[in-house]
Amino acid sequence: MSLVLLALALSIFAQDTVLTSKRGIPILPVKGDISIGIDAVPFFNLFKENTQSPGFSSPGNIPMIAMRYFLADDRALRMEVMVNYSSRNIEEGNQNVTSSYGVNMGHEWRFGSTRVQGFAGVQGGVFYGKEKTTDDTDDVLDEYTTLGGGVEGFLGAEVFIAPKLSIGGQFAWGPTYSVSNDIVYEQKISVFSIDADNLSGALILAFYF
Repeated sequence: MSLVLLALALSIFAQDTVLTSKRGIPILPVKGDISIGIDAVPFFNLFKENTQSPGFSSPGNIPMIAMRYFLADDRALRMEVMVNYSSRNIEEGNQNVTSSYGVNMGHEWRFGSTRVQGFAGVQGGVFYGKEKTTDDTDDVLDEYTTLGGGVEGFLGAEVFIAPKLSIGGQFAWGPTYSVSNDIVYEQKISVFSIDADNLSGALILAFYF
């Protein structure tokens, strides 16, 4: 995401001053503030014929919710909640339904005092997913469940387009461990991986109060 990279570069040269609007309203978050953010990508998709826009979310995603509580002007506790659901016909009479849920909690450090702020930190989380395929008589052809968790570091930036209102993005990377259960064939598969977290690659519109 070029927006994130540009924002991070600009934040390095930020001056240590209190930033306010022309009306004297503080623009940046301070100690005690609470933030609620949503994944903006599905809303951008509403205005595009090909249902594609920046970020990694698919059109069927329920927007990710990201929350912060600021322990100091430059530190915050954070939580992310992700929900995804899709239902589609894959063959004549066959239907595939997938769903996934996840929650991350962590600590964030911020830097920069202009309208552009960078942030970085560490978080851990758990996730659960299910996929099921049925035929036209509702007989189950395939069914899987996945349960896992992991720890990851993240890096990102926000641009404050108005007082206490920002848009930004982040990338996260770290190890995860999951166990998938094949219900039809009664098999289990364990997977350990170190990879980027695409769920955290969305564009986030955040409100601070």
